Amino acid sequence: MPTPNQGNIAAHLPVMAQDFPDMPAVIVQGPRRGDGTYSYETLTASELDMESNRLARGLQSMGITQGVRTVLMVTPGIEFF
Repeated sequence: MPTPNQGNIAAHLPVMAQDFPDMPAVIVQGPRRGDGTYSYETLTASELDMESNRLARGLQSMGITQGVRTVLMVTPGIEFF
């Protein structure tokens, strides 16, 4: 497998998904529960890689390809990653 570009963190994702598929890659704190504790949403390296690929295919189908300058606004949360 080729070495990921050192300046592009996204290039490391497929490698991490292959080497450590079940490792948590993203953990986002959710709202506070009634008992004062917090809920958390988690994506594993494999889940994050699959979701990233799904979103990339969707953007490509709309003509947003590598090199096209784009602003993408997302509410902070698991979807941000």
